[in-house]
Amino acid sequence: MEYSPSIEKLIESFEKLPSIGHKTAQRLAFYMLDQSKEEIKEFTDSIINAKNNLKFCSKCFNISDTDPCNICSNQKRDESIICVVEDVKDVLAMERTHEFNRSLSCSSWFNFSNEWNRPRRYKNKRIAIKTYGWNC
Repeated sequence: MEYSPSIEKLIESFEKLPSIGHKTAQRLAFYMLDQSKEEIKEFTDSIINAKNNLKFCSKCFNISDTDPCNICSNQKRDESIICVVEDVKDVLAMERTHEFNRSLSCSSWFNFSNEWNRPRRYKNKRIAIKTYGWNC
């Protein structure tokens, strides 16, 4: 069955999202078409707002509305140890455990080859690197 060009374009747009195949893209497209114009506007505005307002924290490279982020702004954090995680999503995972009350840094934005030359804030601090699936 062929859809109208507008529906096909909407389906193709959803297919560009990670882990979204053709059938899921169709479901999402038709779900969105069932929504009111106000709901669609609210949804699209939230995407535009996130794209315009989110930035990377200059200290830990977490995604946040503020710089520094809420984690780095917390004065109760022990900044003598830094936990380097692989991805921004891992920062949230570490935060949810409530067991690591130290500084965090996201390694996907952490350039190890230049790290020794640029940030003086890491001097005299231990770096704890959390690895997944590696035996180091």
